[in-house]
Amino acid sequence: MLASGLLMAGMFAVALIYANRLLPAEHTERTTSLLIASGGLGGSLLPLLVGRTMDVFGAASAVWSFAAAMALMLALLVAASFAAGGGTHGVAHADRRAAVPSDTVAAE
Repeated sequence: MLASGLLMAGMFAVALIYANRLLPAEHTERTTSLLIASGGLGGSLLPLLVGRTMDVFGAASAVWSFAAAMALMLALLVAASFAAGGGTHGVAHADRRAAVPSDTVAAE
């Protein structure tokens, strides 16, 4: 989880929403706390790592480092989606709950 937070510091809000939708409701507090802590750590360490990488290997290496981190996060998100049951776990269920047929609603 710490590595996920470090790599996802730039897209923190999206990761927080996705993680809370993907995991069961009883884990919401723990997931939120871990992502906030990991996001803060990643936000403080990422500038140091990028600066050091640019000093040693040049500016182009920072771009390739971000591209590699994005590819890794994409692979982790796809794996998590399939492990959760087919890739549209959170969004599809939320949409189905919103689309309630009108004949099931009790008339007043």
